[in-house]
Amino acid sequence: MTSSISICSWNVRQGLNPSKLSVVDTLMSLSDVICLQETGHLSVEFKELLVSQGFNLHESVGRNAGVCILLRNRLAPQVRKQFVHSVDGRAAGVLLDTGKLTILVVSAYLPTGLDSVSLDHEDALLARDIYSQIVEWSQHADLVLLGGDLNETLSLRDRCDSLGNSTGGSGKIVRSSLLRNGFVDCFRLLHPDPQSEEDLGFTCFRAAQQTKSRIDYVLMKGRAEVSKSCVIPIDNQSDHRPLLCEITLPCLLHSQSQPKPLRIPNMHKATDEIKARMCDVFDSALDANFISELKLVDSKEKLDQLAMRVNDLGWRAAKVLPLTGGPPRRSPVMKRLEELRKSISELRSAVRKSANLDNPNVRTKL
Repeated sequence: MTSSISICSWNVRQGLNPSKLSVVDTLMSLSDVICLQETGHLSVEFKELLVSQGFNLHESVGRNAGVCILLRNRLAPQVRKQFVHSVDGRAAGVLLDTGKLTILVVSAYLPTGLDSVSLDHEDALLARDIYSQIVEWSQHADLVLLGGDLNETLSLRDRCDSLGNSTGGSGKIVRSSLLRNGFVDCFRLLHPDPQSEEDLGFTCFRAAQQTKSRIDYVLMKGRAEVSKSCVIPIDNQSDHRPLLCEITLPCLLHSQSQPKPLRIPNMHKATDEIKARMCDVFDSALDANFISELKLVDSKEKLDQLAMRVNDLGWRAAKVLPLTGGPPRRSPVMKRLEELRKSISELRSAVRKSANLDNPNVRTKL
């Protein structure tokens, strides 16, 4: 039995602003996973808005770069590990475990102008280092999906100047670093012999130079098939167009096995101070009035707001300290965490009950 996952990659160009959110909304309606580049430093308001739309956010911030991954909420519980490259804002990854398939998703933003630099140039060396890190992250993944602005063309036809001449490069860095390591170009896999501009797949349009290039990609490695790949013709918010791909998986995306236990502090590594901070994270979300609020919910809007607080709980806890799976160890702190764990279960039940009372057909996203 198979299922599919849709992934979109888009360079938002010089940071997200309110006008670009309409494009992100469109991509959310089409995708399970969105890889964004040049996001800079996202404000708290932007992050909360993205989360409120049913997506979970993972990012690596950077002043002149910045990348992030948006995962649909139903995939968030399957996140087992997160990665960031040592250079801020260049690459971020998440490892998903569905029970039968491990999937690594990466968003990457490479230095500009890689077609024209020598292999010993500092930008080429940085690109190689980023790719080497991605290859290392992917060692234990059954499937790797890399969405990004790689700033490098793979063939002569991948760039066209104002006179219509083909001026693309050879993709020397990405070919030697990724394609030779088993990655494939999803778009070109489905459009191997382009006869039209749509099949050429240009994603970047520079008005000043009057050039168009294909430098944004979804690369894939592993046991899956590309069933769809197309460029979305949106031009008014960035000089890059989004690239959408649909990947057919060899098995069901959602595991039918029992969910893994709530992840708890690693008792061998965590200090008392960090354990106390962990409890503070939970306590801040589970204040005394929270469950009472849930039982008195009288509108879908209020329900969504409270559900978002529950969804955010695990993400904020994971930012505090190293976590691990397994049974709780006996200590006052662990006993408190067990109590909070039961409270979370009560929260979920209360939210579902409130949703059903409001509308039996509502399926609350938790």
